[in-house]
Amino acid sequence: MTMLARRARDIRPAEPTRRTRRTGWQRHVPRAFAILMRTVAILCALAAVSSAFRADLQPVRRAIDAFLIPAPANLAYAAFLATLAAATRRRKRAAYWTLVGYFTLSLVFGALAGGLILTVPGHELVDRAGRRLFSTFEIVGVWAGTGFAALALVALALARREFFARVRPGSARRAVAVFVGLAGAAVALGYLLLTAFPGTLTSRGDRFGYAVERVFGAAITVDLTRPGHAPDWVNLLLGLFGAVALLTALRTLLRAQRAAAVLRPEDEQRIRVLLAEHGERDSLGYFATRRDKAAIFSPSGKAAVTYRVVNGVTLASGDPVGDPEAWPPAIAAWLAQARAHAWTPAVMGAGEAGATAYARAGLKVLHLGDEAILLTREYALDRPDLKPVRQAVHRLERAGWTARVRRHRDIPAAELAGLARLASAWRDTESERGFSMALGRLGDPADADCVLVEACDPAGTVRALLSFSPWGRTGLSLDLMRRDRSADNGAMEFMVSALMAAAPGLGVERVSLNFAVFRAAFDEGARIGAGPVLRLWRHTLLFFSRWWQLESLYRANAKYQPHWTPRYICFSERRELARVGLASAIAEGFLALPGSPATPLHAGPSPAGTAVRYVPPQAGAVGAVPPVAPGRPVPEQTRVRLDKLARLRAEGVEAYPVNYPRTDGCAALADAYAGLPADTWTGRQVGLAGRVLLTRDHGRLTFATIRDGTGDLQLMLDGDTDGGPDRWRRTVDIGDHVGVSGEVGTSRRGELSVRVRSWELTAKCLRPLPDKQHGLADPEARVRQRYLDLAVNPAARRLLRARSTAVHSLRDSLVSRGFLEVETPILQRVHGGANARPFSTHSNAYDVTLHLRIAPELYLKRLAVGGVERVFELGRAFRNEGWTSRTTPSSPCWRRTRRTRTTTPCWSWPGS
Repeated sequence: MTMLARRARDIRPAEPTRRTRRTGWQRHVPRAFAILMRTVAILCALAAVSSAFRADLQPVRRAIDAFLIPAPANLAYAAFLATLAAATRRRKRAAYWTLVGYFTLSLVFGALAGGLILTVPGHELVDRAGRRLFSTFEIVGVWAGTGFAALALVALALARREFFARVRPGSARRAVAVFVGLAGAAVALGYLLLTAFPGTLTSRGDRFGYAVERVFGAAITVDLTRPGHAPDWVNLLLGLFGAVALLTALRTLLRAQRAAAVLRPEDEQRIRVLLAEHGERDSLGYFATRRDKAAIFSPSGKAAVTYRVVNGVTLASGDPVGDPEAWPPAIAAWLAQARAHAWTPAVMGAGEAGATAYARAGLKVLHLGDEAILLTREYALDRPDLKPVRQAVHRLERAGWTARVRRHRDIPAAELAGLARLASAWRDTESERGFSMALGRLGDPADADCVLVEACDPAGTVRALLSFSPWGRTGLSLDLMRRDRSADNGAMEFMVSALMAAAPGLGVERVSLNFAVFRAAFDEGARIGAGPVLRLWRHTLLFFSRWWQLESLYRANAKYQPHWTPRYICFSERRELARVGLASAIAEGFLALPGSPATPLHAGPSPAGTAVRYVPPQAGAVGAVPPVAPGRPVPEQTRVRLDKLARLRAEGVEAYPVNYPRTDGCAALADAYAGLPADTWTGRQVGLAGRVLLTRDHGRLTFATIRDGTGDLQLMLDGDTDGGPDRWRRTVDIGDHVGVSGEVGTSRRGELSVRVRSWELTAKCLRPLPDKQHGLADPEARVRQRYLDLAVNPAARRLLRARSTAVHSLRDSLVSRGFLEVETPILQRVHGGANARPFSTHSNAYDVTLHLRIAPELYLKRLAVGGVERVFELGRAFRNEGWTSRTTPSSPCWRRTRRTRTTTPCWSWPGS
């Protein structure tokens, strides 16, 4: 698991298996204290403001102040309680110890005040002006407040395990230093203000003590005998000074936490290795290499989740990186870290596979929008539906515009630095945007496979540019899109078309464009007949599109007629959705916190005024990792077989010959010599061919079992065999096909065998056969790999023969009765089958939507109408009633849905 550096790495993942909370009333204690503190904070703030304007809003506050906890009319104290309430609600350990200290002080001061009341006569408890210090109401309140403090301490002690969230070490020290410095300045400023407007305060000591009390919240009075007080508006300002100091310290704490989201070079290198192996899965995978994200890995290191903590939300983007089988442990580690620090987990822009993995981990999933995908084989400007794009491209071509498409590695460093400056100058916003679909850097040598598209005007000046990050071996994902505001319209269409034209030469088969948020609302809400709720939602989005690019992104992508891929937002609780949305807007750059830098990136030097960070080649911290060929890592047994195949080819042995002379079948020999005595040899020479299923090595003798299409038979290899048993051991593995010739006979135990004189390899098996007991126990594996089931399972072959026999008998019976067998189309323009929902597909060649037939009776009825009355067809019907796709509608694997009745399974082998 990832650990960030002590300066900037202050997060340690928690143990996901450790149970940190109890059940029962204790789990409600943090929430109860948070509600109490928040309520008192609101009352104190309202009382402080109202007292400055001579309004009377004090009775409730005074009752709480007397009987529960101190509640002075002070803004600094209100800010303190509000901050403590938020930390308590999130079960922070620091909040627990603050509450313990708070109520301990209340208990101590209450006990002292009670002891003073009991030991000192009432006529002596007066201030310097002769007024009584405690009224009867206040005396009752002292004892009530002391008892409440004692009860609160007992509840906190019993519920101490409920406060399990850690804070980052080191960040609190900076916040405390800022608070002490600002609070000292506030006390000095308050003393000067009290000197100018003392009210009824007479001495310097009284004014200084009064300033200290009010700046630090006025919860505790230092001098009980002080008779005077300052004007109400001065009290408001003193409390405001303390609130500013506290909130600035809190801001320092939060900013220190945000700055700690830095991707270490070693973690980035590990992520690039994972992308090289599994980068084809997610178009947003390469953006996990942003340097303002942190990474947490699965225990095996085969998967990782990249995230950034924003406003108390640990925000991940896209799918986890790496092997999908290792996604659950990586997600579990990330969620355990979130629980340990009381962060709200959320994911922006997860794909279908990632959203499924996050949903299985307990997160809720909501459709956020769609990503536009262009396929190189489909994109052509002469398509009728691309007329707007074609017109824009031709207009710029006639004007003399040109385009250049290059990998970043082919662009000189000085030129790339200049392009980075242009990209920053053409930025439309004050801060750089992008978190889930942006890198925010140019020129890094590790990004050599990125593609840059430039549009140049007739004078050769660059007026617009697009930068794409790699999407596995054969894809690109849009990273940066900038244009000069004075450039001609259609520059983006011109560059996209230039990229699609150059894509085959770059080995690119698919291109991911922008992500359109709420794309379905814009599309369906504009259609005729849309409902009022959908139209209202669309108009609301259009209203917010004045400030944020919502509708414009959808329109810009829709003109290319792309394939829309859904993207999702994942979150823990629905009540946290507003907070997650705010954190997402901050991370993406749509909202900027006060005092935040222009760009959140911290890696690599940047020229002055450049927001898109240019990273010179010599500043590269990691190396590029070339993508590997698609597919899973090769298992060890497969590697051994591949090595044997390479050795055989080096020796000139053909591992896959065209034919082998076979004279008999295994089953025919077994029937012909069924009663042959033990240790008897017939002298008959035969030629067999089949798959090796079993090998038993006895030193000088080696026995093997082969299987052909008819049955099994034993082979016996001895010293008379060509090459001996040693050649067999070095060459043959279980599953290989061999051809043998030898004498038929029986072994000493009476097993019918062929004593091999010569043999050769007819087909090398590169993957081991599964264990019948374990490898084929899963019905889904049997359906997906039917060939393996037939190879190792005799029952499957018997079932296949029985099925063929039954079909053949049925066909013969119908034909003998005068029926004519026909074939009807599988794909239909208009589906039949009553109300059943069909499987639909699209024919690109004819640009029509087709359906897999639900029932063949429509075509059979047409034959009957045409005069061919006695017809039949043996075919399959694809009925989708009660069945749903597990992956995509084109997948041959389906599972049953809940609360529905099912029909005959489709797309599966009969009898499975």
